[in-house]
Amino acid sequence: MRPQHEDITPQQRNWIAQHIGDLETVLFGSNFRDPDTGYAAWLDPESFIDHHLITEALKEIDGYRLSTFLHMDRGGRLVMGPVWDFNISLGNGDYLEAWKPDGWYYPLINREQYLNGWYTRLFDDPDFAERYRLRWWELRQGPFSTEHITGMIRRYADLLDESQERNFQRWNILGTWVWPNHFVGDTYEDELDYMLWWIETRLDWIDSQMGTPPDDITSPLRHFWYFGDEMVNNTPLETIEATYSLVDPARIRFHSALDGYPFDDTHPQWRKASMERRNRPTDLNYHPAGNDGRPYDANRMRALQIRQPFTGDGGENTLIFEAPTTGMEQVVFRFAAMDEGAADALLIDYSVDGIGETWTTNGLEKHRHTLEPTFRLYQVDFSDIEAAQDNPDFRIRIRFDGDPERMAADDGNRITFNNFSLGSTKKEIQDTFIDDAGDGSAVPRTISLDPNYPNPFNPQTVIGFAIPEQSRVRLAVYDVLGREITILVDEIQSAGRHSVTWDAGNHSSGLYIYRMEAGGTTLSGTMMLIK
Repeated sequence: MRPQHEDITPQQRNWIAQHIGDLETVLFGSNFRDPDTGYAAWLDPESFIDHHLITEALKEIDGYRLSTFLHMDRGGRLVMGPVWDFNISLGNGDYLEAWKPDGWYYPLINREQYLNGWYTRLFDDPDFAERYRLRWWELRQGPFSTEHITGMIRRYADLLDESQERNFQRWNILGTWVWPNHFVGDTYEDELDYMLWWIETRLDWIDSQMGTPPDDITSPLRHFWYFGDEMVNNTPLETIEATYSLVDPARIRFHSALDGYPFDDTHPQWRKASMERRNRPTDLNYHPAGNDGRPYDANRMRALQIRQPFTGDGGENTLIFEAPTTGMEQVVFRFAAMDEGAADALLIDYSVDGIGETWTTNGLEKHRHTLEPTFRLYQVDFSDIEAAQDNPDFRIRIRFDGDPERMAADDGNRITFNNFSLGSTKKEIQDTFIDDAGDGSAVPRTISLDPNYPNPFNPQTVIGFAIPEQSRVRLAVYDVLGREITILVDEIQSAGRHSVTWDAGNHSSGLYIYRMEAGGTTLSGTMMLIK
C-alpha cells in the first residue's frame, strides 16, 4: 500500500476505510447494478475483468488473497491492478490444485480471501458476467492466443538459455524438489516442456467453459501497419514498427538509394530518396482490428510515401518487411499502393532464412506488379510456399521498376502506400472491395456491418457499414429483450462506406444489439454501454 503502512497518516487511513466502506455498501446493496449510482460509479469493471482473467488463465495461487494491488486517481474510480507475483503459477505449485490445468482457482478460497466477496457480487450482475465472457474471447484472438503465449515463453527461454546454465551450476536444484513444486524436471528443457503443456491445456479448458465464441470474434491479421496522426511529419524514416502484431513484432526497414541516408535538414539531400509520412488516406485493405477497433476515418489516416530518386549512389530504394509468421499457415500479404510519377511497377520477392541477403521469387504467381495513378489493392499469395509458413525469419522485399532515366530522376515525385497487412487465407476477411474509386475511397463488393467503436462505450459509439450499390438501409438498436430502442438510419444510401454515431446518453448501462437491413441482407452486432 502507498503510503507504506508505517507512513500513512490517521486522516489517510480514515479516508480509505470510509471510501471502501461506502463502496461495499453500494456493491452489496439492492441497486448495485444501477448505472449511475451502482458499483460502476465506484470501480472500473474492465480492470476487474482483466485482472480476474489473468489470474485464472495462469492460475496464480497468490491471486485475490495475497498478491493483489488496487489503485485510484484522485476523484476517479477504483482500478484493479497492477498484477504481480506470478512465481506460483503456470502449474508451479502443490497446493490449492495449482498443478491442475483444469478447474477454476477462485472456488478453492474463502469469501474473505476472494477479495472479501467483491468478485462474487460482481458476477451476480449478468452484464458483468457476459462482458467477462466476451472479453475472454477477445483476448484469445491476441495476447491470450496460444500462439502468442507459447511463442513468448519460447523467446524468453532462448534469451535465458546461457544464463540458466550458470544459474543451475551455482544452484544445483534440477531434479530436486523445491517448495512448492508439483512437477520436478531433470533438465531445463523438461521444465520448459511442462510449462508449455500446462498453459496450452489450461487455455483449452477455459475455452470449454466460456460458451460459444461470438460470431464477430475473428483474428484476420497477424501484422498490420496503420499510418496515422502519430507519425512524425516531414521527416525521413528508417524503420516503422507494425501498429498491430498478434504474436511476434514486425517492422518495415527502408534502404535509401542515396548513400548516407538519413540526412539532417541542413543537407542538400534532405528528404530525397526517403521514406516519409504522406497525407493520402484510403480504406482499401483497412482493418479496424489493426487500429484498436476504430472504424475507417479519412480525417485521421495518413499514408507512407517513398520519394525520388529511386536509384543513386546507395543503390535503390527498397522496403524490407520483417514479418514473422510463427504458427501461421497460408500467408497472404496485402496493401494499397499508387504511383505519383515515380515508377512503373513494384518488384516483390521474399527471404526465409533471415541471414544475409538471400531473396527469391520461387513459388510466387507473379513478382512484378504494375502501378496505377490511383490506389489499387495488391495481394501477394505465399500460401503454397512451405518455407513461408511458420517462419520467425520471414521477410518480404519491395523494390521499384521503371525507365532508368525516370528511376534516377529527382522531380519530387513519389510512390504512396497504405494499409500493409499480413494475414492468413484461412482466417483473413475476404476482399470486399472493388478497386479504388479515384478519390481514395473503395467501392465494396458486398454488404458489410462493422463492429462499433469504441466498445464498451459511454455515451457515444460509431457504427460503420458498407453497401455495393445505392439502396435503402435501415439500422436500428435493440435491447437484450428485442425491444427497438432507436432507429439510426432509415433511408436511401449511396454505394460506399458510411458511419453513424449513436448517443446513448439517455439509456441505461447494458448490452445492446444493432441490426442493419439492406439489399435483402440482415446483419447484426452487439455493443456494451457502461456508465
